[in-house]
Amino acid sequence: MAQQGATLQNYNNELVKCIEDLREKREEVNRAMLKEEEEKAKIQKDLTILTDRLSKINEALARKTQARNEYDRTIQETEAAYMKVRRPTGHAAAPVGLTSDLALVCCVSLAGLLLQILESSQTLLHVLKRETVQLTKKKQTSS
Repeated sequence: MAQQGATLQNYNNELVKCIEDLREKREEVNRAMLKEEEEKAKIQKDLTILTDRLSKINEALARKTQARNEYDRTIQETEAAYMKVRRPTGHAAAPVGLTSDLALVCCVSLAGLLLQILESSQTLLHVLKRETVQLTKKKQTSS
């Protein structure tokens, strides 16, 4: 019977040792889980920050693309109007040998043409200034 008691005590000691080993392994797994949960929380926080940043950058790009397109449109319209002003008319000056009446008609015609060019240039400048002010306001509100 003493031997059975010793054997039982050995089994008991082994069982206690196994339970302690299992608890140590559980604690190792628990520490690893806590470490990974911390890493997960950090990654989620970083992801939220990056997602917000990406959203703001996309919005800024959309505003800037719209502004660039408006600049392109204004430039095209301005260039088209400028080309109309610069277009040769054939009324530049009276050729040598024309009578004074014909030279006078040419000068009057040229003066009228210059007046039209001046008015067109003023209109073009006014439109260009207005567009620039509007684009600047849009840029300021989008910034």
